[in-house]
Amino acid sequence: MFSRIETVILCFVVWAWLRRTNHTENRLNAPITQEQSTGHETPSLHPKSSSSEITKNRKSRSRNFKSSKATLHNSSPRGGAQPSTLAAPGYNPLANHDISPPMSATATATNVSVDDTVLGLSQRERILQGSANQDHEMFQVDAHDFIINNPVMIDTTNDDFLKEFALHTLRGAELDSSARDPPPRCHPGTRLKIIERMRARLHDPIKRAQWLVGPAGVGKSAIMQTVAELEQQASSLLATLFFSAPNGRNDPSRVMATLASQIARQHEGYRRYIRAKIRVDPHLWDKSIKTQFNDLIVEPFAVGQVYRGKTAIFIFIDGLDECKGQQEQLHLLDLIFTSTIKYPEAPFLWVIASRPELHIKNFFETHPFSDQLEVSIDSAEACQDVERFVRSEFQQIRQQNPLVKSLYKEWPPEYLLLQFLSTILGLFAYAETAMRYIADMTASDPISRFKTIMDLINNASSPQTSDEAQPTARLDTLYHYILSQTSPKHLPHVEEILAFVIFARDVQFSLTEKSFGFMCDWLGMPPHVAYAALSQLHSTIYVPHPRDATRDDKQIRIYHKSFSEFLLDKRRSGIAIGSSSDEHHRSRSRAVRILRDIPYLRSPGHQAHKNIALSCLYQIGFAADYSQRGLYFSASWEVHHMSSLPANLSLPEIAHILKVSQFDPRDDYGAMSEQSLRLLFGSNNAKLTKLLRDEGALQDIPLGLLDREYIRQNDKLVFGIADTKRTPGPGYPDFKLRPDFRVSVNTTFSEFHSTFREKLLSHLECASSRELARVFIGTEFTGIIKFINPIIPDALPGSQIHYLMYDFKTIRQRLEK
Repeated sequence: MFSRIETVILCFVVWAWLRRTNHTENRLNAPITQEQSTGHETPSLHPKSSSSEITKNRKSRSRNFKSSKATLHNSSPRGGAQPSTLAAPGYNPLANHDISPPMSATATATNVSVDDTVLGLSQRERILQGSANQDHEMFQVDAHDFIINNPVMIDTTNDDFLKEFALHTLRGAELDSSARDPPPRCHPGTRLKIIERMRARLHDPIKRAQWLVGPAGVGKSAIMQTVAELEQQASSLLATLFFSAPNGRNDPSRVMATLASQIARQHEGYRRYIRAKIRVDPHLWDKSIKTQFNDLIVEPFAVGQVYRGKTAIFIFIDGLDECKGQQEQLHLLDLIFTSTIKYPEAPFLWVIASRPELHIKNFFETHPFSDQLEVSIDSAEACQDVERFVRSEFQQIRQQNPLVKSLYKEWPPEYLLLQFLSTILGLFAYAETAMRYIADMTASDPISRFKTIMDLINNASSPQTSDEAQPTARLDTLYHYILSQTSPKHLPHVEEILAFVIFARDVQFSLTEKSFGFMCDWLGMPPHVAYAALSQLHSTIYVPHPRDATRDDKQIRIYHKSFSEFLLDKRRSGIAIGSSSDEHHRSRSRAVRILRDIPYLRSPGHQAHKNIALSCLYQIGFAADYSQRGLYFSASWEVHHMSSLPANLSLPEIAHILKVSQFDPRDDYGAMSEQSLRLLFGSNNAKLTKLLRDEGALQDIPLGLLDREYIRQNDKLVFGIADTKRTPGPGYPDFKLRPDFRVSVNTTFSEFHSTFREKLLSHLECASSRELARVFIGTEFTGIIKFINPIIPDALPGSQIHYLMYDFKTIRQRLEK
């Protein structure tokens, strides 16, 4: 029994608890007053919930929310206010919606009702956040309504959408990309007149385009970079694309996505348009350049008027001549020209820079839609700008080198400096390369290095060389001398590295945009050997500092296209880096080296990549694992795209690398090519087939063993589809193990994917117990299924399902049970 004092205390606690509960309930059911509101009226975004729904929600999620005013944020880069809209599927941003110029939106909302059927719990929890305030209550709930006053609305769908968007762009081609850091830009005090002219024509245009033209090495990219940065600082809406053939940024199919993604990040209305467009057509990225130009540029801006700003949208395209294919270059120019003529009110102003290549020059001459700005080597302005740059660089060397500073009051002598300047004229590529060579801190002898440059200039004078060709000929002489400083024992390593840098993107996309350490691992070259081999080439190639060797955003790259052109011409360079085809053969050998030591365990828990030996010693385990996974994927990709059996490998070796290669059932990029599928499942290699069958890698299994629940729940199945309407080729219908029309990364929106999956499930339901499928099972218990009887989707006449990448662990688990 309780004592009297304990009983009194217990009664008091119960009374206080009941009083607090009633007080809270009264406050929740009290109607909101005018004094409590913010004074702004915003229409409800969703129908109000019924009383029964509110009661149900209270029981399931009983929470007491207390907060004060919060701000409704719409992510956008510039100031201003916009109403927020929660877009339903199929929402058209152009319909009945006045879209303002790109502005940062800050608005206040009251009496916004939220229905749990529209927002999931996790998103509601993000929305119902605010700071505590004693003057106002955030929520008012009665029997009829659930009302949120002043919520913080955070659009979390933008992140995933823009991440997927970025997969289709030219990585490293943007103004502030880390792949171009530090980017070429005009030295302070140089190029002032031409920059001023370009900006004046942007803000007071006579024509819709500008063409900045000049020979190699005169600083066109630096001018484009500087003008774009100045416009960006002035809060102009712009997009940039810097082509670079030596660094693999030259794919014309990614041009539109690269430009559109930048505008979408800056303009909320356009971002909503793109999201709705991709929802309707998830295969837009795989369509022609003309279709993408129409859907991403013409339709939203010229027809739909998504953008209604007072200023134009500036598009900078640098190095058009480095875009892959002359026809593609002309096609892009024709799309721009046609749009400016057909839609003169469209908000775009185009700035295009290129060399005076004949086909580009002829196009601009026959299509007068642009102002031409020429940058010549021997113009007074160009020569003066180069002089300012050179004098500034020498001044910096004098300040940083104590020996020069203490021994020489004036260095270099003025007469030698003037001789140097009169030789290079306005060729910025020569000036920058020469100054990097002179200032190289690893040599610590700028005086001797400047003397070397002057000796090269004096010895290279040739009466047979025209005045116009002399500067570029002397640039070749400089490049040749720099290469000659590499010791003979390091020259093979230099050739291998340079070939990788120039051809990596042509060989395999996954090899690009990787760290210096990854390059060393792929080549099988210890980092100290690579750094030693490149020690004399820092004036022509950017080599990351050893502390940045594992950073993907600090990649080795060639400074100027003129050096890669020099290297590709064996008569000029004297070294043999080979061709793209040669690099393909070298990559296959590297893939075999990487996969050879992986054991074929065929275990569900086997992590094959852990067996890959690394050349670069990583300090952090995660970095090593990341590199091993990348090497495993790239090596497997090479094996999966073999066009024939390697002559230098025995059949057991070929069988082994096929068995231990990676098969990711959810990644269509790593799928096999037509030729490799024939190696596995064709009848032309009976010995290899028998060897794979004897080792259990190739089997025939009943279709009934396939896990239908796995297929039903997997939204990223990778199918091999053959189009019977297509003209048969060698090995038909063993086409590439991916759809002819690529399924989007986010396949939940793909009608094709759903059609294939439903037809496959239907076929499995009706399949007889004797119907077989041929399967190839790899080392991680993943692989490929070949349907002996192709499956024909009813909704897509002419299409046949021949292959499916599959995770065989599900079969193993079922058999174990």
